Amino acid sequence: MFEEKDFVEWLKTKGLSQSSISKYKNSIAQISTFLIHKKMIDDLLDKNIQKIQKKSLNKFNLYQLKNTQTLRKATDMYFDNEENMIKDQRGHRQWTAAINNLIQFYDMNMSSEKMSKAYPNSYDFEEFEKSVDELVALYTHGVPSGNKKPKSKIVKTVSYERDPKVVAWILKIAKGICEACDKKAPFIKDADDQEYLEVHHVKRLADGGKDIINNAVALCPNCHKEAHFGKNKEFLRKKLIKIAASHLSSKD
Repeated sequence: MFEEKDFVEWLKTKGLSQSSISKYKNSIAQISTFLIHKKMIDDLLDKNIQKIQKKSLNKFNLYQLKNTQTLRKATDMYFDNEENMIKDQRGHRQWTAAINNLIQFYDMNMSSEKMSKAYPNSYDFEEFEKSVDELVALYTHGVPSGNKKPKSKIVKTVSYERDPKVVAWILKIAKGICEACDKKAPFIKDADDQEYLEVHHVKRLADGGKDIINNAVALCPNCHKEAHFGKNKEFLRKKLIKIAASHLSSKD
């Protein structure tokens, strides 16, 4: 399923020292060799791989096992041997640590069963964004299988009445310049040849904000996203409040 180099590269992303990586790599190789000598491979590999394996037993390694369940079975076989257990204890549980890291490596594969259960497909935008943020922070590896036939469903959402004249007015006074970063709009729209900016309510309508020109600003997509998700969004919000307030007075 994997190769030793895949495991080693993953260990590097965790910030482990080269010494620890070498110990874990060698420990996995030793466990593999033990299972070969004790002729325990057939209990771990599926039938198709068994046929191939019999031609070159010396090439077997734990990376060929298909899932963490089988890996745990291999671990039990190894530590059922008293000598291995004693060696592990005297070696500050080096072999246990190696196996635990290998199991974690399997679980952190983007297409693993554990990942699919922990981060399922979602219709909910906030839940989806939360999962994305968590996954980016994890030591994942591999390529997700994705979803070739995404399902759909009708979702009820709350929509707020918007005055198109407010949006048009804000875009007109911006003249294609983002009011946050003072840079030109990133592109020209195909539909009407106008500069592309997005109108943002400084105080969200969902939070009781007013749909008036003194609560709206024209932003480029980058600044708009930062206003919603940026680490410094509170600082930016204070800046946008002043910008919006500087617009012409509007009747409530």
